[in-house]
Amino acid sequence: MPDDIFSRILGLKEKTDRATVENEYYLKRADLDDAIVTSNARLEQIYSSIFLEIERDMNARLKSFNTVVYGAQRNSSELRIRSANSYTFSSPDDTGTGKSFAGLIGFDLGMLALTRLPYIIHDSVIYKNIEVAATRRILRILSATKKKQIFLAFDEAKKFGSQTEVLIQRFTVLKLSHADLLYQRDWRTK
Repeated sequence: MPDDIFSRILGLKEKTDRATVENEYYLKRADLDDAIVTSNARLEQIYSSIFLEIERDMNARLKSFNTVVYGAQRNSSELRIRSANSYTFSSPDDTGTGKSFAGLIGFDLGMLALTRLPYIIHDSVIYKNIEVAATRRILRILSATKKKQIFLAFDEAKKFGSQTEVLIQRFTVLKLSHADLLYQRDWRTK
């Protein structure tokens, strides 16, 4: 009989010890869950702060660009960052193709100025729908960029006037035409 009581006491002790360990693990898990929630909230605040700073800096660049290109009376493009996975870039109250492309150029120039990005590349198709006067001003902005590079494919320089032609010629590194091909074979022919 004493062995039976001793066995029962030992069994109860093992159950109690196991319950104590499980309870400790539960409390540690609850503490970790709380720490995760707190850390995620802090991380979200940090992200929000960073996104607001990026948004503010980029929108200031876009506004400055727009003022030079179109004047202060026209709305500039805007970047709105909602989260790490969601943003909008638009030209409020002016959704025309030319204004949208000009806004894209302003965005690229903002990225060039605000980041370590060493260069941007623009194809001539971007400039085709932008007003002639606005394109002239954009080209002057591009020509004023000193510390980084801008590669620009540009057609129809005559359309933009002699001053613009001179500006483009001054910065031209490579000029291609139907007679002066980059490759020996014309890729447009069959």
